[in-house]
Amino acid sequence: MAVALTLLYVLALALSPYPAIDGDGHYTWMWARSLVFDHDLDLTNDALLCGDPWHRGLGPTGHALNQWPLGPALVWAPMLQVARWLVPGGGGPGGVACRGPWAELAMQGSALAAAGALWLALALARRHAVPRGAIALGLAAVGLCSMLPFYAIVAPSYAHACAALAVALFVERWDRFREAPTPLRGVVLGAVLGLAMLMRTQNALLALLPLCDALAGGRAVRYRWLAPAALFVVAAVVVESPYRWALHHMYGSVFAVPQGSWYLRWAHSNPVGLLFSSYNGLLTTTPLLYPAVLVLLLLPLWPAHRRLWPLTVLFLAALYVNGAVWDWWGEASFSARRLADLAGPFALASALAVAALFRFAERAPRRAAAAGLLGAIALGALWNQGAMTSEATGRTRQLGARPAPERWTPIADRTGRTLWQRAGNPLAWPASLPFALWHRVHPRAFDLLVGEGFFRREYHGLTLEPGTDVFPFDGPDAYFAEGFSPASQGGRALRGRGRVLLPLFEDDLGAIEVEAVAPVASSLRLRWNGTPLPVLALSQGPSTTACPLPAGTARVGVNEVVFQAAGPIQLRSLRFLPRR
Repeated sequence: MAVALTLLYVLALALSPYPAIDGDGHYTWMWARSLVFDHDLDLTNDALLCGDPWHRGLGPTGHALNQWPLGPALVWAPMLQVARWLVPGGGGPGGVACRGPWAELAMQGSALAAAGALWLALALARRHAVPRGAIALGLAAVGLCSMLPFYAIVAPSYAHACAALAVALFVERWDRFREAPTPLRGVVLGAVLGLAMLMRTQNALLALLPLCDALAGGRAVRYRWLAPAALFVVAAVVVESPYRWALHHMYGSVFAVPQGSWYLRWAHSNPVGLLFSSYNGLLTTTPLLYPAVLVLLLLPLWPAHRRLWPLTVLFLAALYVNGAVWDWWGEASFSARRLADLAGPFALASALAVAALFRFAERAPRRAAAAGLLGAIALGALWNQGAMTSEATGRTRQLGARPAPERWTPIADRTGRTLWQRAGNPLAWPASLPFALWHRVHPRAFDLLVGEGFFRREYHGLTLEPGTDVFPFDGPDAYFAEGFSPASQGGRALRGRGRVLLPLFEDDLGAIEVEAVAPVASSLRLRWNGTPLPVLALSQGPSTTACPLPAGTARVGVNEVVFQAAGPIQLRSLRFLPRR
């Protein structure tokens, strides 16, 4: 299976219709181009030659800024050098390799790196006596059904495939190191940690694996680990130092956070959204990772594989850290892309899950077969219901003889819509059902309420993103928990009490402005997360009334706002004003 996936990645990337270098990958690629052509880490001339699409500009030191990791260049630069030998004149416009055949061939390094992560997971699974069939299926689940193939084939210029290789290598070496923690193995493990941090700084979390082992061992164990641990730290610092030099060169400090000190919001981490959000949630976008996630969470309770319990700590820490990133949903990406680094552990966990399923099937073959058939029948019945409804409403009947996809589209839409309207997204149930009970809403509301949120700032300039400072009352039903009905002239009509759920990205609100239309002079009372606000007087006709918001009233996440109208009114918008 590992061989097949390797060949598939390489061939698929070679035939991919998508640009090999795009988006953020433009900047990641510049490191490789600079190493091969200029033999340095100064990207000032590279920005002039290849452009600066995100307008990063020059830093305080007068050099071009690049906040993206340089580690992938260690994979791509050798490939670029090989491409220069194999394809003379393939440097693209100007021969500078900003685009063109050389760059495309170099991106095969990402395909090979992704495959390498799976090979290392294979080696680790064999070491832990996982059956070959289970390993093959586990590798297939991650190699074909996770975010890994996306960053190996569709977006190879992003760092994630190369980071997955470095993380998988560290986990494999850590498993060897703990068997016999010699000084030499400490140096190797530290060097691999430095390499993983070059790929993505967040991979410093890998140090938790040997740290867990040291803390779990007795005093004698910790004493025996002193020399390897010291060498581990030194090796990691030395290998990662080129990036620190680059930061100092660009930003004037080896500890600079290129995105800004506010980029990590430690008090507002959102691991629930990272896993279950409709916007690139790990398990809602790539659901075949469910078994891997369950295994990683249950390792401390699994006697046969309890020895791997530090991987649980690593996974939980990765959830918290990546959930604390400003744009935890990953912007324009596929699935929870920052968790793609854990492709190796995911593959190992998937293989363990398949092995457990095999053991259950061997113990109770009839029950296993029945469960599989019932699942297939349930899916078939769901599709059949959508097909019947589409036919009954004329959506497929009116199509006549058409290409199959034109007939599948309305059936799939009706099937998915019916399921979602009745029960929400089943892939988000572990989060959406408790959420629905807590907020007294339907589970389908979870999709909109756990996302980016209103009152959202752009992290570079901390300016409010357009449109996020206003909540429109003619928006989707998910925001309106009770008491509101659509108004004929836009907005929402309210008679008596109504409840709105507002997801906020920031909580520094100083005041709100309510735009409403009242047939006669009236008043409006609000309670924000249980805190009563001053009564708003509404004049006859359209009016806009401001209301101060006491400090600490608003919170990051879902806010409950209760409206109590003295008479029938129509609410049009709620504008958020920052605290001064």
